[in-house]
Order: sequence, then structure tokens, then C-alpha cells
Amino acid sequence: MRYAIKPEKVMTSSGELLNKYVVINQGKIESIQEEKPVDFDVHYYPDSYLSAGFIDVHIHGRAGADVMDENDTALATIAQALPQTGVTAWVGTTVSAPWQNILSSMQRMKDYIQQGKQKGAELLGSFMEGPYFTERHRGSHPTEYLMPPTIPQLEELLQISDRTLLRVAIAPEIENAEPAIKWLVENGVKVSVAHTNATFEQVTKAYYLGADCGVHLFNGMSALHHREPGCTGGGVISRYASRNYCRRHSRSPSRIKFSL
Repeated sequence: MRYAIKPEKVMTSSGELLNKYVVINQGKIESIQEEKPVDFDVHYYPDSYLSAGFIDVHIHGRAGADVMDENDTALATIAQALPQTGVTAWVGTTVSAPWQNILSSMQRMKDYIQQGKQKGAELLGSFMEGPYFTERHRGSHPTEYLMPPTIPQLEELLQISDRTLLRVAIAPEIENAEPAIKWLVENGVKVSVAHTNATFEQVTKAYYLGADCGVHLFNGMSALHHREPGCTGGGVISRYASRNYCRRHSRSPSRIKFSL
């Protein structure tokens, strides 16, 4: 089926386009043109923007379903609910829990991806957020499940996930953090600094070992101080990617502008 869409604006990597027709053929964009098509239908959306779908790399759940749910329907429920928010691809994110529960979640995500019949937003892989955190900034992660990383654990994760594990979060000041960061990076897994009370020096070292992201800037991490910049300062100075937790009750608009 071939048709065209004419929104108010088309958002592209090179900027905003006005007065353009987007031609769709068999579910894929065929062209973006100025001329009005005459051989097929045109759908007008005068008050709307058309853009590529969002890729959300940190999703725990949606529509009453959670990545950690021990059933075969949760991932499909999340995936089919996400497009209405503009998300077309996502990374399933775990939480601190009994180790076997985390492994089971990784297994389910791997199986879901490899079965190859996804509907809705595409599940790209998994992100293990917890249990390698500090007590001070654990947030909602239960104390009883926090632990330091070990290489055998990480090897087990990679084996269970069959390389669908994309990222692991670690507090860089905890025991074994540095060798774990180095091992993960060497094995093609991204590392985030998260739920940490690390000093500026510790965060900077983690960055040079290969950690490339802070979760979530100003929240769940050592604060910016004029004598000790902490994890927040390390993120700003190092310019690694920082995820912002933008719920209204926990962030001021000015703080969000600062982080950008």
C-alpha cells in the first residue's frame, strides 16, 4: 500500500522541514518531497510533527507489566504499549533482586528477541540496573540484594543473555568495580555509573576505564560540592552521556536546563 503524509513539520537529522509530503510504500518511507502526490491518498496532519521513533534505553515496564515479571506475556505487553508514547525501540531494564531472578529476566528477554516475531516497539536488548550499588544511594533497590560484582557472575550474565546484554550499571567505589568495568568493556558491554557515592576521582577513573554514562544525573549519586564535585561533577566534566530522571516532583526545570 502506498500513501503520503503531510504534517506541519517533518523532523529529520538535518533539521525541521516544512511543507513536505512523506511518501510511504509497503510500510517504509520512500521519499520526502515538495510535490503533492496525485496517484495515491494523502493524509493531512496540520497540527502535528512527524519524526523518527524514540529509542528508550532504560525501561522497567509499561501498561502494568514489568521486565522482571516471571511470565511469557510481560515483554509483549510492554512492547505493544510503547508506540503510543512515540517509542519504537527499547532496552529492557532489570532491578536489584535475587540473582536467579535477574538471570531469568535476562533469559526471557534473550528468548523474546531471538524468536524474531516482535510486535510493537522492538526490544533491542537488556540493561542490568543493580545489584552492584552502594547502600547510601541505593534508592528503591533493596539492601538485601546489593552485592559487589565478580567476573564469574559477569561471565554467567553474558552466557545467559547470549550477547543481548547491552549495558550494566555499577557504583565505581564498591569492591571489584574497576576490574568489572574493565572486563565488561573488553567484552563489548557498555557500563553506566549509577546509584553511587563515588568521589570525583573514582568516577573519572571509571570513565577512563570505559564507563560512558551516568544514571541518573543528580539523582542516586554523590552531589556536586565546591570541595568535592562527586559523581555529578564527574559527569559534567567528563561529558559522558547522562540520563535525566525528569519527574516533576524530583527535578526543577532549571536543573534540567543545567544538565543539558
